Amino acid sequence: MLNHKTLHAGSLAIIALAASASAASAADMLRGAPPPPPVPVAAAISNDSGFYLRGDVGYGYNTYNKLQSWPAAAGTTTITNDSLRGAIIVGAGVGYQANSWLRGDVTVEYRSAAHARFRETNVNGGQTYVNDSSNNNTAVVGLVNGYVDLGTWNRFTPFVGAGVGFRAVTMRDIFDYAPLNAGATAGAGSYGSAPSKTSTGLAWALHAGVGYEVSSNLKLELGYRYLNMGTPRSANLNCTNGFTGAVTPCTWGHRIKDYASHDIRFGVRYLFADATPAPAYMPGPLVRKY
Repeated sequence: MLNHKTLHAGSLAIIALAASASAASAADMLRGAPPPPPVPVAAAISNDSGFYLRGDVGYGYNTYNKLQSWPAAAGTTTITNDSLRGAIIVGAGVGYQANSWLRGDVTVEYRSAAHARFRETNVNGGQTYVNDSSNNNTAVVGLVNGYVDLGTWNRFTPFVGAGVGFRAVTMRDIFDYAPLNAGATAGAGSYGSAPSKTSTGLAWALHAGVGYEVSSNLKLELGYRYLNMGTPRSANLNCTNGFTGAVTPCTWGHRIKDYASHDIRFGVRYLFADATPAPAYMPGPLVRKY
């Protein structure tokens, strides 16, 4: 038989076990579930494709193989005092970014007046002719360009590219003068001028530079370009005899042989595409055990 001592001991054991379970449950409730991992901030992913507009300004250091009258006169001609000034460049275009490394655009630009001058001394048949010649020329250039972006580091993206298209060079203020004191034995005091003429032809270009990502849509660009504009030519001159005043059509005009330019340009590109946000971390469902 169970006596009262045995019952009392059993009751104490049950009470102790219940108290222990209650304390463990209370401690678990106080601790709560472990906190979820921190949620990373969603970042914008750079646009990989879309149409864009661009604008450019810059300066072109013009070069040439030869400034001369053309067709050249018979005899031996020496060219001295020749120079060709540079040009201010303003341009715009529309393009398409195919992916993160390939894009292309169509651009049109205006190149401001560049002053050219040269002196020709021609010796023919025992006579010496001297002409001081000058002109101003402007240009409109249109190109279809393709570029390869070479990867992005800290928002900087170097690139290379090439383009082909047309140039329209307008030569104006064309003037020749045979100075009286140049030691010439013929033509001294004569002069000539010609109307403006636009010469069209092929143009091609090579590009290199670096872009900077201001935002996913706005890019800044600093680039170098070699631009070749072929050999533009002016209209023929009308010549006035310095002694008689008679005006006769001449058989020559001015030309710029192998007209080219080393251009430094600053550009802005705006991409018409929405940035895609990176997916934020989503914690899984909370599971608790009691």
